[in-house]
Amino acid sequence: MRERIKYFNIVQILGNIFLLIDVIALVINQNDFWVSLYWCLIPFTLIGNVYCVGKWSKNGLNIDKRKSELVNRSLNDTTTVLLVLYTLVYLAIIFIQDFPNFNISLNNLYVFISLYLFTVILEIFIYVIIDKAYNDTKKIIQDNINKRK
Repeated sequence: MRERIKYFNIVQILGNIFLLIDVIALVINQNDFWVSLYWCLIPFTLIGNVYCVGKWSKNGLNIDKRKSELVNRSLNDTTTVLLVLYTLVYLAIIFIQDFPNFNISLNNLYVFISLYLFTVILEIFIYVIIDKAYNDTKKIIQDNINKRK
């Protein structure tokens, strides 16, 4: 567990705490300060997620070149797709609100809550994927150790 905790970073942790506080404050009282803070915190959580994935990719267990490279490759592909999808959803919300024909605005409470839930689900998926890659790589290391004995 300790090996996996080291991939958390302060930007991600603080971003999620402040984002939760901000969403609660938006549900209670929706004023310009909380709305602006929300749209500033979303990119910080995205940066924290990218940093977490990048840190795992660089420092992940890598003892057997062929097999652990396949595990790292699948980890990188899946997390990259998730992060790109999240970024596209964020940018689509920002882009759509500029069109007068659409009835969506950046002050819509449903947009805040749905994007927050999407952020939480994304982070859960990322940690499940990192955990799976960690366990797969650890299994490969154990198999290599057992073959040498």
